[in-house]
Amino acid sequence: MKELEPWASAETRALFEDAWTHSERVLQRCRAHLAARLPRFDLDPGTLCFVATGSVGRREALSASDLDLIVIVEGDSAYERLTERYAELRGGLSRALDGMDVSSGRTVMGLVKLDELVDPERIGLDKDDRIALTRRTLVLTEAAEAGGALGLRSIRRQILEAYIRRTGDAHPLALCNDVARYYRQLCIDYKAKHGENDFQWAESKVKLRHARKFWYYCTSLAIIAAHFKASSQPEKLTTGLIDAFDQPPCLRLLLAEPRGAASISAILDHYAAYLREMNSAELRARLRVLNHQRRKEDPDYLRLQENSRALHESMLALLWQVKPDVQRKVLDWFLL
Repeated sequence: MKELEPWASAETRALFEDAWTHSERVLQRCRAHLAARLPRFDLDPGTLCFVATGSVGRREALSASDLDLIVIVEGDSAYERLTERYAELRGGLSRALDGMDVSSGRTVMGLVKLDELVDPERIGLDKDDRIALTRRTLVLTEAAEAGGALGLRSIRRQILEAYIRRTGDAHPLALCNDVARYYRQLCIDYKAKHGENDFQWAESKVKLRHARKFWYYCTSLAIIAAHFKASSQPEKLTTGLIDAFDQPPCLRLLLAEPRGAASISAILDHYAAYLREMNSAELRARLRVLNHQRRKEDPDYLRLQENSRALHESMLALLWQVKPDVQRKVLDWFLL
């Protein structure tokens, strides 16, 4: 995280470095466990890519985080074989991670065939749906390799090439539309579920106003930066996008060549404060049972709400300090 040195305080850099180190440790343990177990399950690692998404995929995980996995499978026979053994394999992985929650109860997680993920007909047409959109966006923009030998960079390239085949154009606007559509879906899902008795509204709202918004903001700036650096060269654009998506959101923030050091520092400080708060299992437990009618009496919730507002304001401040052509693309591609 040396890239953050000119922009972030020592305390903030230390938090991001701890999150990166913890995330990498989780990924390394996953890879080691799966490398040992897959042959025993008669599974060829070359047909599989275990993709960590969520906080581990963003390299933002700390001790209270869980592990979200999407498993990309090449070939029908490998898919059928893994389907039969996946619950057992997932359980063993959880035990290898000292009981870390691994994708339990998440319908988007689990197995997906490579052919489906990179099919142009599943982008914006009848075969597309919310699950396909979510998986495609997560694998592209919020993922890290956790096992297998299929290769995440290769998969990302195939997805980006599918966008080109779908639209007949190497321009990133179709990708921008999907990133915006996915973010809108996250917001709508929260509003749709809000008020249900069994819905953990407070934790979801805090994540939406911090992690989801931060991811959307930084990813938008990174796509725009890749577009300008590509100079209308399709291959350079594809490689630039893959390189950007290899970076955690906190480093994507810097790809737009920002000029407002104070605003960047504020964004990073407020986001680090959120990560620090959410590393408390006790705080998360309190948020999960917080009564919506009593929210304005809860100091934890009020503190996080104020931090989200400050994060929002610092993001807006930075937008006025980037180059005018970047400002225009933010409006053209992600707002209007």
